[in-house]
Amino acid sequence: MLKEVVSGAYERFGTLGREIGAAGINDTDEIASQKFVARIGELVRDLEIPTLEEYGVSRKEFFSVIDKMSTDAMDSGSPQNTMKEIDIEDVKEIYRRLW
Repeated sequence: MLKEVVSGAYERFGTLGREIGAAGINDTDEIASQKFVARIGELVRDLEIPTLEEYGVSRKEFFSVIDKMSTDAMDSGSPQNTMKEIDIEDVKEIYRRLW
């Protein structure tokens, strides 16, 4: 999921990868970005963060409201806080990949 956000913003995410110690100074921005994403994945596993399904969210209901959630997200301005410009189709894809 994070890979879509990282693509096109390698410099910024590369810096994050180096800052958290996931990547070295000699890693390219793209490699450092990949290491950052991998470290976030490790953190999610270490913290045992449940999936939507484990929380009891219905897949059918979740997918039926993706359009509304995406519109609401865009209207809230939250996507503009990302490191990369994204549009409503990007937000929909992020929601789809949450499952």
